[in-house]
Amino acid sequence: MGAVLAADDRAERGTVTGPESVWGSLLPEGRLRAGTVTAVGGDKGLLLALAAQTVVRCPGAGWAVVGLPSLGALAARDAGLDAGAGLWVDAPGGRWPQVVSLLVSAVPVILLGAPGAVPGRVVRRVAGQVRANGAVLLVAGPWDGADLRLRVAEARWDGLGAGHGVLRRRRVVVEASGRGVPGGAPRRTELWLPDPAGATAPVMDREPVFPPGDPAEAGDAVGRDRALRVVG
Repeated sequence: MGAVLAADDRAERGTVTGPESVWGSLLPEGRLRAGTVTAVGGDKGLLLALAAQTVVRCPGAGWAVVGLPSLGALAARDAGLDAGAGLWVDAPGGRWPQVVSLLVSAVPVILLGAPGAVPGRVVRRVAGQVRANGAVLLVAGPWDGADLRLRVAEARWDGLGAGHGVLRRRRVVVEASGRGVPGGAPRRTELWLPDPAGATAPVMDREPVFPPGDPAEAGDAVGRDRALRVVG
């Protein structure tokens, strides 16, 4: 498999001090720990950003997508992943546990489409395999017993004016809960996902928060824009 994020400068644009600090307030040591399962709710951008910040620590490794046929190579590349290093299994059907079992020993990061109701014994077996192989499993949806649960609680795009303009960046509130959250209590943080460069970046305190539908007041370039609220 080809070189992973080390060859893609998007992986280095997460923040000035490196990609891990973007997630420092949500994740233990600012990263997803090896051997854990994380449930990611309702946002493929967040799913891909978490995958990218994990794979960047494993130069030369691959990654895999199971049961997510709508997740394409272009979206993965835009998130900073090396699409050429990815493995796609679009329709594993009822054999998804066997597919995951094979992949956890081959790649460090697996993205899994939520398979619906999963028997407890299967949940425990998959979690044990992930833990034994030091992999990271990112489930796009609910997962009983997940070490972490992350979701985009709020999201707004900046960049559109009155019928004109270009979507420039998306401001999101990410919420983390579960036993893997530092300190144990649910946490929230604001991120640009993506920022104008296509990376994930923290929202700095000096950056204003604009109520939905109100004109932005942050300088000439942004002052003519309105924020577009993303729903659904």
